[in-house]
Amino acid sequence: MQRHRKRLADGVTYGSSGRVMMAARAGCSASCAARLPPQPAPGYEMAPAVPDSLRPVSRIFTLAEARALLPDVRRQAATVIGLRADLAESAYALRLEEARPAGALPEAKAAEARLAEALAWFGGQGLELKGYAPLLLDFPADLGDGVVLLCWLEGDVDLAWWHRPELGFAGRRPIQG
Repeated sequence: MQRHRKRLADGVTYGSSGRVMMAARAGCSASCAARLPPQPAPGYEMAPAVPDSLRPVSRIFTLAEARALLPDVRRQAATVIGLRADLAESAYALRLEEARPAGALPEAKAAEARLAEALAWFGGQGLELKGYAPLLLDFPADLGDGVVLLCWLEGDVDLAWWHRPELGFAGRRPIQG
């Protein structure tokens, strides 16, 4: 089992752009290769998980401002979830070995562009996009002891968690009050 994990781990490398690139599968057993993520169709590259242009923002929220924005965030999240699923289906169709419809690549590229546009909305509101599957957002805020990040995860009903910027998700604590 350990040897299989090593081969599996050696099969995936991450480039500086954040794109997943598959290393050569030579020497990997059939069962190992079947467990590796499929390669994108020729000419198609998956977008980075979170584009650098959507990362740090400078707006500082109060808790009340962040909670007031939450209904809009949930509406936009519903849009992102649908677009994310569309992109996943398009990318999967491109990876299938069977016949590919003539418009599959342009359709996948269009789905990717729609998802990127929908994700950019969060940065425009002053939020930090940390991930999109699941959707994870931080609201930079000042709760009185300096800047913290109010953390919202896809499926959360309310804004109920915060963490220090240097601790990330693992440092989440419940918001008091």
